[in-house]
This record gives sequence, C-alpha cells and structure tokens, in this order.
Amino acid sequence: MRSPITHPALLAGILLCVAGARGHAQDTTRAEPRPVPRLPAPLPLPMPTLRPKVPTAEPAAPSVPTTSAPASAAPARSTPAAVPSTGAQDGAGRIVGTVLDGESGQPLQGVQVVLQGALRLGGVSDLDGRYVIQRVPTGTYSVVARLIGFRPAQRDSVVVTRGAATTVALTLRSVPRQLTGVTVTAEAVRTTNSDAGLLALQKAAPGVSDGISAAAMARAPASNAADAIIRVPGISVVGNRFVVVRGLQERYSNTLLNGAELPSPEPARRVVPLDIFPSKLLESIVTTKSATPDKPGDFVAGLVEIKTREFPEEFQAQASLGGQWHSLTTGLMAPFPTREAGDRLAMGDASRMAPQGMPRTGPPGIVPTPIAQQVRSVWLSSPQRAAPNVSGDASVGGQVSLFGTPLGIVGALTFNNEMRRTPDRLFAFLADGGAETAPQAFSIDEWTTAADLSGLLNVSWRPASWSKLGVKNLATRNAEDVSIVSDGFARDRAPGRSLRQFQRRYVARELLQNQVSGEHTIGLLADSRFEWRLTSSRARRLEPENRQVEFSLEADGRYGPGFANGPRELWDRSLVDRTQTLQGDWTFGFSRYRNRDGSIKFGGLGRSKRREFDAYLYQYFTGSRTTSVRFLPPDQALAPENFGVATAAFYLSRVGAGALAWQARGELGA
Repeated sequence: MRSPITHPALLAGILLCVAGARGHAQDTTRAEPRPVPRLPAPLPLPMPTLRPKVPTAEPAAPSVPTTSAPASAAPARSTPAAVPSTGAQDGAGRIVGTVLDGESGQPLQGVQVVLQGALRLGGVSDLDGRYVIQRVPTGTYSVVARLIGFRPAQRDSVVVTRGAATTVALTLRSVPRQLTGVTVTAEAVRTTNSDAGLLALQKAAPGVSDGISAAAMARAPASNAADAIIRVPGISVVGNRFVVVRGLQERYSNTLLNGAELPSPEPARRVVPLDIFPSKLLESIVTTKSATPDKPGDFVAGLVEIKTREFPEEFQAQASLGGQWHSLTTGLMAPFPTREAGDRLAMGDASRMAPQGMPRTGPPGIVPTPIAQQVRSVWLSSPQRAAPNVSGDASVGGQVSLFGTPLGIVGALTFNNEMRRTPDRLFAFLADGGAETAPQAFSIDEWTTAADLSGLLNVSWRPASWSKLGVKNLATRNAEDVSIVSDGFARDRAPGRSLRQFQRRYVARELLQNQVSGEHTIGLLADSRFEWRLTSSRARRLEPENRQVEFSLEADGRYGPGFANGPRELWDRSLVDRTQTLQGDWTFGFSRYRNRDGSIKFGGLGRSKRREFDAYLYQYFTGSRTTSVRFLPPDQALAPENFGVATAAFYLSRVGAGALAWQARGELGA
C-alpha cells in the first residue's frame, strides 16, 4: 500500500539517508571505504481515519515523495460502519439524574457519569449532583458513575427512548482506605420529596428531626400542610391550622419556608397557620426539635421547615380535579353563607369593606344615619343545599436551554372550594361545682363557606457546573365566611334567661414570599460551598366585618335584643406583617474516617420585621322608639331602614376604648 509521507521525522530521515549515500559515492581519495551509516526502518504510523468526501475539482498538489509501508506495519484502520454523531439526530434521547452520597444523602459534584461500551458519551454532575447525557441513540445501556474516593456505581438495562429523558439516580459510597476491592452498587435517588431521601437527611442531620415527604403526602388524604404534618410523630394541630410540638403551645414554635422565616397573619399569635399551604405545592415538611447554629433560635418546642417543589428533570404537565362528599354537610339544607362576587377565588373582601365616610378618627360618637344605613346587615342567609367540596390543581415544569446551560422552571396553581358545618360545639366556663354552676354555657352551630387559591413559580439556572441561581415565588390566599348561631345562658349578666347569639365573620388571610438564592462551589478554597438567600415576605389578615349581637328570650316567648349587657360589636380589623431576611452560609468539608465525612459551617443572618395592626370598633344600640321590629330576626330587625339617631329603633356608634392600633418593629443580626 502506498500513501503520502506526512510525518516530518520520517521525511527528514529519508533525506539524510539519501544525502549520506550520495556523499559516499563521491569520496574516492580514501584508502579504505567507510561503511555507510544505516538508519533504522521507519516505524509504522497509524493512518488517520478519513471520512469520504464528494470529489471536487482542486488544483494539482505538488509532488511529494512516497514510500511503501513495511510488511510489519499495522494496516490502515477503516472507518467504523456506524458511529454515533454528537449532533442532533433522529431517534436520540437523553439520560438525566442525580448522584448523591450514600452516607450523608448530600449531592456529589464532579462525578463522571458515562455509558459503557463503544459509545463515548457522558456528563459531569454539578453542585446539586445533577447530570445530563445528551443525544444518546435509542437502545439499552449501562450507566457508570465514578469519583475518586468512592466506589463506582453502575445501573444496567437503562432504556433510552426517542425524544424522551430517562432518569437514572445513582448513589456512591466512600471506599475505606485499607481496602482495594471495588463493589458496584446502585440505589434509588435520595431527595426530600421521597421517603428514602428524607430518611437519609434525617440520619445525617446534626439535630433531632422528623418529617413527611411529597410522596407520603400524595398517599395520604392531605389537602394542606396542617393535614399532612399531623402524621409526624410528636406533632399535633390545634384548630386545624396551628402546630403544637411536643405538647407545648403554638407560640413556642416557628416556621421557615425555603429556609427563610415567615411572617404570621394572626394578630395574637406569632406562629404561621399551616392550612394556607396546599400540599400539592410542597416537596417536604421537616420538624426540627433541637436547636442548631445555622437555624433561627427563637423557638423552644420545634421548628417547622416547609420546602416548595423543585423543577423536574424533563417536561411535565399535569392537572387534576376532585370532589369530596362530607356526611355532616353535603346535601344538607342549611343557612350556609351565600357566595358573593369573588368568593369562589377567595377575593370577596372588597364587597365587605366599610362604607365610604365611616368614621375612623376623632372622638367616639354616633355614626351618621346615611353611613350607618350602608353597613351590611347580612346575618343568616336563606337555606341552601350544600354542594360537594371541589378542588383542583395544575402544574407544568421542565428544563430549557439558556446560553447552552440548563434553566429549570416549574409553575403550579391550586384552588379549593368547600362548605362545612360544625354542629353542637360546646363553649362553657366551668366552676368548681361542675356544669350545674357554670356562669356561662353555649351550644354553637357554625356554617362556613371557604375558598383557597395558591400559586407557585420557581426558576433555577445553572450557568456552570459549580454555580446555581434561583428565584422562588409563592402566593397563597384563604378566605372564610362564617355564620354562627349560639344558644345558651349567662347567669352573670342575664340570670334566668335563655340567650341566642348571632355572629357573622369574614376573614381573608394571604401570604406572599419572594426569594432570590444562590449556591456556589469554590474550588480554590478546598471545594467549599457558599449559599446565600435574600427573602422578602408579607402576610396579611383582613377582617372587614365581624358582627355579633345577642338576643334574650322575653316573657312572651319572643327573642329581643339584649344589647344592654350582651355582645353587640362590629369589628373592622387588619394586620400586615413584613419580614426581610438576608442569610449566607459557607461550608468547608474535611475527612475524619472517610472521604469528606465532616464539615464546618460559618454564616451570618440579618432580619428586619415589622407588624402593623389596625382595629376599629363600633357598637349597636337600641333607640328610644319601641316597636315590634326589634323582635324580628336580626336580618330584618337590623335592616338599614331601621337605623338612625338615638330616637330610632337602632343606631351605631364608634367606640374608642378596646380598639387599639399598634405597630412593632424588630431588627436582628447574627
């Protein structure tokens, strides 16, 4: 076989040999001929693999000396019949997944994940342990993960389908230094949205913790975080919303969302109600029962850490619609509050605001008649049949490419509408003598219509394998319209009389959190990890109407307004709680008994918190005009046309005492 000589050393050797032979032929003056130095035979050179090209007209190349390949030289290699292209091709998919430390459950960075066999395809895990192998031809493969100091992990029979992402989760375990053998293992992924991942994190956690994962919440009939967390040992929930850890009251607990402290929409409590977090938006709920230096220390019983969903490795879109039948409520004909504009989306507070011109400041006094007649007077709605509870959710997420780097996005929306009845709830003050000597006792019936609306939008970008930036946004809103009728007695203010109380209350609670975060691995500083979070949160509670009046049973068998001593209030209250937090943590790993099995963390925290509470109190009074209107049901007796000045049947007066507005502010640096 003849081929052009392109190797410079071989060409130089041939020229030297020719020059030496020519010099020997011309030397005739010497007595004895000198032997011509002989160069060793040229080494066989591997021929480059050339792709066939379409012949094109080219100018003639200059003549180049050629030689024959020696018999011992290896034959030229031909191009394989099928070589996978690295570009996009039909029938290609991709392999994605996460590589975690089997001891600590933490993600491993810098792991080489390759396909065994002729294909030279692979990827390297980033700081979250995520990797991706692009443009893999369809077929069945073995995936191997390797990192110095860890046993390789292999997953066989990995099937790649066209246009889809195949998820392969791998776990590496450190290699003891005294052993030289290699054991191949492969385990399921350990993230907080799975039971195994949550257990691994609890095992490696520096403090005592317990929790519930998204997988466990999906198996249980839990509609919100309060329904889910009661399945955690040592946890109970008061009022279907407030968490109690180890039997201590809710004020001894605290709540974090995505690592940042949350404000509370409750004016008399610092704890966050968990029923405002839909379980469909959550990845995990973890309760920490012992203090650690990297967590806020203003709790005694426990710290509830809520984490929202992360984006999936491949595109996913799902939607669901469900209903619920309640034996005590569904199909019942009862005076449930009638839904008004916006109530089904928890946006009904605008229609219940105080009328324009309602006195807010100045000395207490009677509300002018035109304004008092505009105050809503809805107490008991007309009976209606309770419909089944309806809930739904939709989510979409996946990865796209931004400047050749992965950008993950997940968005979700949930809603819930329900009607519920709570019958025969007992409220009583019990003295030492028992129920017979109780000063007050009431049997309470409640009819409630409620709505929840929540949305989530999280974005994460990995500009490099050692860096990740994220933006997380959560908005949730809950509204309840409650109608209450109580029958009982109060010996302290109406001895010997039966009393009936009517109450109508509308409360809307909302929470908004925006967070920008980053995670970076710094190779120049022993592969240390720096994490930072900037969070802004706002919680609001709107209570535009909370009305309550008491009627007493008269001698003629009719109930009349007992406004002199009983409750007769109209409240208009609101609370705004804002929290801004900046936090940074720097973690250095070190080795004690095995590869990087220990870590030291440094960090700092700055927090600014502000709460503003406004309250306005008005009271109903009976006028000097006695009329049979006063003995009608409250919707008719307290109708707008019956309000006026002191000479009318009823009038409304603003009260200064008891309605205290306040502001509070707190700054924390640690």
